Amino acid sequence: MNGVSTPITKTDYEYHNNGFVKQKQVWGKRTDMSTYLVQKDIYEYINNKIGIIKSYNEKDVLIKTTTVQYQNTAKRIASIEEKTNTQTIHTAVTYTPLETRSGISQDYRIDASTNNGKGLPMTYFSKTMRGGSVLMDLATTENGAHAEGLYEYDFCINPYIHLEIPDRQFLLYEKHNLKFQWKTWLRGYPENEPYAFTYTYDTDGYPKELLTKYRSFQTKKEAYTLRTAYVYN
Repeated sequence: MNGVSTPITKTDYEYHNNGFVKQKQVWGKRTDMSTYLVQKDIYEYINNKIGIIKSYNEKDVLIKTTTVQYQNTAKRIASIEEKTNTQTIHTAVTYTPLETRSGISQDYRIDASTNNGKGLPMTYFSKTMRGGSVLMDLATTENGAHAEGLYEYDFCINPYIHLEIPDRQFLLYEKHNLKFQWKTWLRGYPENEPYAFTYTYDTDGYPKELLTKYRSFQTKKEAYTLRTAYVYN
């Protein structure tokens, strides 16, 4: 605020000797600016792919277990199930080749349906892919909420692609970094939306810094800027 940066979160990744990611630690700031561990994720591998993610809170108490199934020997996710003491969220995933291109660069669509548990509406998500970029995505719920996005990417390296950490937003499929997005919402919208992305890259094409500008969804007035710094060891 007023040109002064305030730290919000820090994420650390630790690796095994073979280069596979071992754990992720997310650190946050309390109102008195003291640092605390928001969440720690431990990754367990099955056939050289992350098959189980165990999530712990700052008191080292297990709060969530995520189980991932893949399509045969490929790295494409077939299903993700997240279990806590009170809830089980299950996401089933399918992939559809599209006729817009052929060969190794053929476009395809990822479709995911999520059962959020008893009494909660189902959610649906689709993402249309072209190579390492997302052409569009669509998220809907049974209660009618709807969000649709169109995207444009650069040709530099998304560092998270090498982590191969599965998630229900399928971020591991995006090989490049987001330049622009155009979003529409129905029956619900965010208070603020990101609208500008500015990267600084190193000589190898990896981002060193990202400035993301946010504006009010209703008034379009600029609200704040988030700075993300990348450190590689």
